[in-house]
Amino acid sequence: MKERLLQLFELFRSARAATRITLVMSTVAVLAVAGLSSWYASRPDLVQLWSGLSSAEAANYKRALAQARISFRSSPPPENGIWVDISDRDQAEAQVALGDYVPSAKGIQVTDGGVDSAFLSARTRDQMADKREWQECELQLERLNFIERATVCSSSQNHSAFATDEDVTISVTLGLRHGFMLDDAQGRTVATLVRSRFNVPLENITIVDEHGNLLHDGSDSIGGFSGEDLYAYKRRYDLDAERRANKSLEMALGKGMARVTVNSVWSYDEFESIKESAVPKDSAPYYVESTKKDVAGASSGSGGPAGVSSNITQDFGNENAAIGAGEAAGSSSTSTTDVTRSVVGRTTEHRLSRTPLITRLNVALVADDSVAASLTKLEGLVKAAVGFDATRSDYFESFTTPLASIERDEEGTPVLPEAPLPLEEPNQYLELALEHGVELIAALAFIIVLLKSLRGAKSTKAEAAAAAATQAAKAAEEAENIDPELLAKAQVEELVRSDPEKVSEILASWATASEEHAGAA
Repeated sequence: MKERLLQLFELFRSARAATRITLVMSTVAVLAVAGLSSWYASRPDLVQLWSGLSSAEAANYKRALAQARISFRSSPPPENGIWVDISDRDQAEAQVALGDYVPSAKGIQVTDGGVDSAFLSARTRDQMADKREWQECELQLERLNFIERATVCSSSQNHSAFATDEDVTISVTLGLRHGFMLDDAQGRTVATLVRSRFNVPLENITIVDEHGNLLHDGSDSIGGFSGEDLYAYKRRYDLDAERRANKSLEMALGKGMARVTVNSVWSYDEFESIKESAVPKDSAPYYVESTKKDVAGASSGSGGPAGVSSNITQDFGNENAAIGAGEAAGSSSTSTTDVTRSVVGRTTEHRLSRTPLITRLNVALVADDSVAASLTKLEGLVKAAVGFDATRSDYFESFTTPLASIERDEEGTPVLPEAPLPLEEPNQYLELALEHGVELIAALAFIIVLLKSLRGAKSTKAEAAAAAATQAAKAAEEAENIDPELLAKAQVEELVRSDPEKVSEILASWATASEEHAGAA
């Protein structure tokens, strides 16, 4: 091993400067990567197993982990979260499960009923029913990926026959997941879910997080919108109206020849209308009857006693034995009676509008003096672009003046900017070079270093062969100048020092050979 290291060191010393620099930099890079990898691998990968624990539960869980010698980290109240290394996750859960720690229930305990439920008061029953609704809403909110836990409660309702029932208010406390921050849209989403669950307006809902940050305040909202939302809505409308009008002016006159500014005034009041009618407009009758009657004229013949004809019915005729048939009858007429009966009731229509409405639109138009002749047409163009309505008391102001942003010649005539030249299509090879430039430079540098290393290795081999030949010649010359007896003596001493057993074998073989020679003689 030592000889190998010496050979490598000799090769490194005999290499060229560029090769040695490359080898040193490569070795340093490999060592740095290995050190960084080992440091990153030794870092604990913590995961959160529990959160939202009470102080007693957190103490029990920490005691169980400490008894099992499991490293953990914890957060202070009210979160009381516990983190462990991901490799110890299963062992930590098993250790806590073996301790039989049951999380304590919060708020009102919802029982399953039984005999003792018959002795509960009406107030307690209402609280238990509300608790079930709160828990269902909490489970629904915890389904969202940015909510770790949720606590929901509502105000109590005191129903009385002598007072008007007050509106229910809902308060929500959210525990967000690590790394999440709620924006206005997410806060409104939570408020909408709560509103749909309890059927209350958004103004009666308040949402905060566990750090005391107000996420949604119903008292500051107008029709479900906060003040910031309403201002942003107005600003977007004004910018969009200005963009449309300025785009039309730029297409008609050129860039910078006229400018429009829009300022809208909004009404955020809720509009409610109720319409009532005594009879429904399209109600169908429930009874229809049509009667047709034929009425005969007065008779001229004699009959029975006076007043008899007025006291008998029309069905009394010739078949009646009491009175005989009369003489010739007079003229007859036909009457038709239609009877239609419909439902008499009331129709009520209730409309509630929460959409903000524009009450006034203020528009200002500034144009250059060179387009003063077309100012009337420009006003009509701008009014159509921004949605100007004269019946809504909108205000429009326009005037012309020499604009400082326009370049003019010596006579004061505006100089329009030159049309931009068409852009040439970029070269495909240049795009490829720009897109893959780093890769090409790295490959070229690698090829140059490789060629230098190969050339240095060839020169190193040639130099090493020349050095070996020179050393061999020097050794041969020195061997010729050395006394053979001294050389033999030195070799024998080296052999005795390094391998004494070999010397014993040589001496034994010599003794055996001398005895055989003496016997033969």
